[in-house]
Amino acid sequence: MELVVALLGLLGTLLGGAGYVWKRRQEVQAIRQGFRSEIGSLAEVIRLRRYIEDLRECAREIDEGVHGEGASLGLEVPLDLSSYRPVWAHYANRVGSLPRGEAEKVCRFYQLVDGVARDVSPGGVLHSGTPNSEDFRDAADLLERALTIADEICDAKRS
Repeated sequence: MELVVALLGLLGTLLGGAGYVWKRRQEVQAIRQGFRSEIGSLAEVIRLRRYIEDLRECAREIDEGVHGEGASLGLEVPLDLSSYRPVWAHYANRVGSLPRGEAEKVCRFYQLVDGVARDVSPGGVLHSGTPNSEDFRDAADLLERALTIADEICDAKRS
């Protein structure tokens, strides 16, 4: 009888553990899908609105003196920094539940995009205006790196 009770206890523990592992795996999958969807959408917006091309065009105009020698050029993108990436805002503290390499890519993507978002927001170097074409090229380079990472993250979901 004691053996039966012990076996039932062990079975209950195993089933409870399996249930926890299954639930945890489902949560990680949901977080992963949320990040992938948001990252894919942000990448699509960057591409469709041609932000990289526009940044490079601004750099070219400064270099060629289109607006006058030493003229500052500014770029403003109306963006609420607190709400343009709701999945990241909600799940940033759970990014560590993803496999290490994937978590690093997710964090890096958001940091690169956020850097440019801050540049084109009030107080940012591009929003305020700059005579330095390199500031525009740097922002374009950051977005290109972010898009490369986005493609890696989103392509991983297809494989």
